[in-house]
Amino acid sequence: MERSDKKNTALWVVHRIMAHRIIYQGHCYDMHVATIYSDGSCSLEPFVHETPNTQFCNGTITINKNFIATFVP
Repeated sequence: MERSDKKNTALWVVHRIMAHRIIYQGHCYDMHVATIYSDGSCSLEPFVHETPNTQFCNGTITINKNFIATFVP
């Protein structure tokens, strides 16, 4: 899932997390990487290869509407 707002502004990646399962906006994404940007937006992409500075979660996380990632035991 690409970012929906393709503005010409510079964005900084604030947090990148890879998990076995990510639940976001009512959808379940297996083996995806969530990237949260400085403007508060989020993108999800399938895991293809390891990327530096990406946190790994062995399990399931949820990302709420405020882009806060929470581990689900």
